[in-house]
Amino acid sequence: MFDATSKRQEEEVVMTGGSSGRWRRTAARAAAVAVLAGGAVPMLSGVAWACSCAGYDSEKAEYRAVADNAKVVYTGLVTEETPPPPPPPGQPVGPGETRYTVQVEEDIKGGAGGVREVTTSGDSASCGTTLQTRKRALVVEHAGNQRTGLCDGTTQDRVDARAAIVRDQVRRNGSAGPGTPIGEGDGPSLPRTGLPTGVATMAAMALAGSAAVALRAARPA
Repeated sequence: MFDATSKRQEEEVVMTGGSSGRWRRTAARAAAVAVLAGGAVPMLSGVAWACSCAGYDSEKAEYRAVADNAKVVYTGLVTEETPPPPPPPGQPVGPGETRYTVQVEEDIKGGAGGVREVTTSGDSASCGTTLQTRKRALVVEHAGNQRTGLCDGTTQDRVDARAAIVRDQVRRNGSAGPGTPIGEGDGPSLPRTGLPTGVATMAAMALAGSAAVALRAARPA
């Protein structure tokens, strides 16, 4: 007697390869995920510990964000650089802290004046910035604690032009307080933050691990 149910099951086994076919398809998908994740790791590892800053579509947008979010902004002449001291004997070598002395020319926001010291990480990979002595700078202290970094907007390029953008935005805001909303009709102001891109590498490694778990779970008994 012809069994229609058995016939349909046989056709499904032929078309899909049964449980082994499903295993092969699942394995292929998991392998593809692993390859993509694994490929991301070496691509990112070359910049694993670089500093990553928020991106802006123009200089004006960037320095309007500085005006909106930083507590202290000023221009001045960098007069002295004090490099990080060597670590104590037996201690690992780290980036340390570089200190710059600045003769303030113009307080744009936050009340800076006179001679001001500002510190930064001694390594650009950990978002430290480098300033040249005997040269003017636009100094941005995001938290107003006499500390700056690569992502804060401190610069020695186009000092006057960038200072003008910050100054105009502070006036438009009508307040020297941090986080003041920008003028009507402008886009959103994004905080300036720095993040080592090693975090992205770890995420890719986690994705590769998830693919391996999926592969083992899909293996037939």
